[in-house]
Amino acid sequence: QKDHRARKDECDKQLQEVADATDATEASLKGLDTEVEELEATLAELEEDLASLGAEMNETQTEVASAGADRDAENAYFRNQVANQHAAQQVLQMAVNRMQLVYDLLQQSRPVSLAAARVASKEDGGVVGMLEKIIEDSKAMVADAEAAEKKAQEGYADFVEDCNGSLKVLFADRKSVV
Repeated sequence: QKDHRARKDECDKQLQEVADATDATEASLKGLDTEVEELEATLAELEEDLASLGAEMNETQTEVASAGADRDAENAYFRNQVANQHAAQQVLQMAVNRMQLVYDLLQQSRPVSLAAARVASKEDGGVVGMLEKIIEDSKAMVADAEAAEKKAQEGYADFVEDCNGSLKVLFADRKSVV
């Protein structure tokens, strides 16, 4: 009976150890279940962030492409306007040269009155003076257009640089999410 009692005490002790181990394992399992749920929630958030970053990157790339197309159109318009102004300047200069030639020929036949007419035509806004003013205005327009083109190109370059910086940040954020 002593052996039986000792054996029973030993079994009870082992049962208690098993029960304690089972309780500890169940508690650990509950903790792991909670951790799995938290990790799944974090994964879902990260997937949303990744999708959001991807959409933002696509939007930025679309904006850059759109700005590039707009810039190309503006540049084509600029080149066309400058070419038109240069052509107009050439035509007007040919007209001025021709009119001066005519004045010079007429001046040879009547030196005093035509010389006075030529001076008056320039000073008082005569035909030659008017043509020369138009040429000057055209040159000023080309200079203004070139300055505006330069400013627009610089603005576009700054925009693209900013977008590229944003894309690098987004890409780095995306890599950190992954």
